[in-house]
Amino acid sequence: VLEETINAQLIEELREVDSEQFVFSHALIPAALRESISGIRRTRLHRKVAKVMEEVLPDSYQRVAYQWAEAGDLAKRLDCTIKAAEQARKAYANNDAVRLYSNAIELMAENDERRFEVLQARASIYQLIGDGQEELKDREAMLRLAEALEDPRLTCVAQLSLAKYYDHENYSKALEYINSALEFCQSLEEPVLEAKGLMSKGNVYMLADKLTESLDSLNAAAEILLLIDQPTVMAECQKELSLTCTHLGDFQAAIEAAEKSLVLSRQIGNRQQEMSALRMKGAGLFAGAEFEESIRLTEEALEIAREIGDRVGEIYALLNLGMYLRNIGKVEEAESNYLKAFALSEEIGFVSRILIKNYLPVVMQLGDYESGLSLYQNGMDKARLDGNEAQALSYSIGVETLLFSLGQYRELDELLDDSFLDRIEKVRGPIDRWLLLGSKGQCQIFLSHEEPGLKLMDLACEKLSIMPKSEGAYWIRMNLALMKSFREDPLVWKDALRIAEKAELPPLQQINLVYLNSIYFLAVLSLIHIS
Repeated sequence: VLEETINAQLIEELREVDSEQFVFSHALIPAALRESISGIRRTRLHRKVAKVMEEVLPDSYQRVAYQWAEAGDLAKRLDCTIKAAEQARKAYANNDAVRLYSNAIELMAENDERRFEVLQARASIYQLIGDGQEELKDREAMLRLAEALEDPRLTCVAQLSLAKYYDHENYSKALEYINSALEFCQSLEEPVLEAKGLMSKGNVYMLADKLTESLDSLNAAAEILLLIDQPTVMAECQKELSLTCTHLGDFQAAIEAAEKSLVLSRQIGNRQQEMSALRMKGAGLFAGAEFEESIRLTEEALEIAREIGDRVGEIYALLNLGMYLRNIGKVEEAESNYLKAFALSEEIGFVSRILIKNYLPVVMQLGDYESGLSLYQNGMDKARLDGNEAQALSYSIGVETLLFSLGQYRELDELLDDSFLDRIEKVRGPIDRWLLLGSKGQCQIFLSHEEPGLKLMDLACEKLSIMPKSEGAYWIRMNLALMKSFREDPLVWKDALRIAEKAELPPLQQINLVYLNSIYFLAVLSLIHIS
């Protein structure tokens, strides 16, 4: 029969595949055949074909799903669609995975528990490809479903999922979700979820510059994970530990944690986690002055990010390369990587606060303040139009720095009004508010309002005393010391160095920051007093 059908040119063999497979010679042939068969018989044939395909082509879930759909078996169609989506996700066929998960959701009842896992999987892909709006919708839908099902465990998972979305932009909101989730974890006796909650908390603390609290949370998570077999979660925990240790200046510990994460990631075949571990190890090595190897590892991470379609990971790899190249004096190459990261960020609608912050030194070194201000101002205005307050505030920090550098103190003073500082505190927390209040104080001084300016700087220093190792807090404390020393004693260096020592910064950083900032600050003060 097969030979007769081939001779009649109704079907033809696919020669590029290993096994014997055939297709119809024309798209109209299967349609004509379908119409010639009664509905009941056609349904039975599709059921038979589905069963045969499950045996002969067990991994062809999408094709089998079609057969079950035509056979009218919605349960088996749904099962095969979910398996096809998972298959696409593991192969990083991201668009296919989103489409198939969406198909599965359409087939499910609103209260189907499987809907939660499908939403979670689709949200992770939206995060991977940088579609923040759809990612947030899915994470919020997870929480609504968990609450509707009155399932505390799923509620905990959904809250941690939302915390993951907010952790880079809205620290206070992320911590609200994390603390609520941890309360559920303690009552549920779920060690894996508790470890994940502590990891999320450690990550938010690190981003908020609370490094000691970050280390404590991550070490607590690691202790829990040592007692259970969860290599994927442990790999992520070691990655976060590496990042916090790098910020603390414990570079050897950072490299060791990143290496543990890298080994575990490769053992379980998690390419995305491997990419992150390579970036973290590169960061630790660079901080330890192993520049070439750190750049090589980061370039390898960038290659993996592009291979698996992780656009957010690609942005962070470009960002890291930009930082490293700037620090070894290749400022033009650094700018190229940063601009690529910005272009990709604008394309996917995700602009990291870290990218916004770390591009500033390149602008400063190149002296291209006007272009930099234009980029940050446009980004801030666009974010506001889009209703993205957190991103607008991230850009505004760059606007603040560049207005200060350009000497546009009146415009800066207007930007840093009480309403703006209130919004900063609501989204970022009180630390950023006090840092900006210190900047406002300096601005007031440069506008010849010395006494109000000094009071604001004194207040900022008092509030920031809880953060002795913060670089931003250090700048304000040092500038205040310089200002007071200048008014009382022209030999300002002694007080400046004393403040640097109190800040507990590494010696090289003390020298660089004291020298550069004092020269700039004294120059401005001299102009004020001369005028």
